[in-house]
Amino acid sequence: HFKDAYAEHGFGNQELSEQLVSFASNIANQPGVSDADKTAIISYAISQMGAEVAARPQDARVLLEYSLVLRAAGDYPDSLKAIENALALSPEKQEIMLQKGTVEWQMGDATAAAADFNKAYSLAHGYDDAATYAAAGDVITNNLAASKQILLDHFSTTTVDSDVLIYAYYQVKDYGDMLHVLELRNRTNPSADTGYRLASAYSLAGRTGDARATILATMKAYPATAAQGQSLLSQLGSQ
Repeated sequence: HFKDAYAEHGFGNQELSEQLVSFASNIANQPGVSDADKTAIISYAISQMGAEVAARPQDARVLLEYSLVLRAAGDYPDSLKAIENALALSPEKQEIMLQKGTVEWQMGDATAAAADFNKAYSLAHGYDDAATYAAAGDVITNNLAASKQILLDHFSTTTVDSDVLIYAYYQVKDYGDMLHVLELRNRTNPSADTGYRLASAYSLAGRTGDARATILATMKAYPATAAQGQSLLSQLGSQ
């Protein structure tokens, strides 16, 4: 369908390009898709976006999308180059700066990532995502007091439901703060996935009893997921 759309509309259709990048990025993380299909789809997206960059090298948005699909492919060095080129064209764009920090984080450069996250937040304090990324940047550079101050100033609480914060806490083994976020999510937006994710976090933190109770409660609330719950209980039994 994407090939048909490109054949009909040609290059320069921003919505089509962004949808292709989003589709390829999602496919890259789907366990049920074969490696061959993933490679074909991501390679096609990289090829199309590369051609778009060649046609519009001064378009920061195109460079951003190119960076995103390269990142989905695991090509972090070239993704960083593309995002740096985009940032050179739009140096005050928060979204681009946050994406640059994300690539640096995935490359293992926490210091550079934190600097970009905090710089992005300093440009405008009204953007929730910039605040959570800035706080996460302080977490991964072991500046927890600064992280909590950002959250408190921006959200009036230090417990904010954010995947980027959960991952940052996990990375530095701050299981207490990670659990606070997951407990909040399980209260305010309950689902089977949320319940089992919280149970796994309890287990990781050594709270086996809480993990078991959460699994049982989730199985009761969502009976269709009982097999998943039993599998998690079996894993607890071996600990």
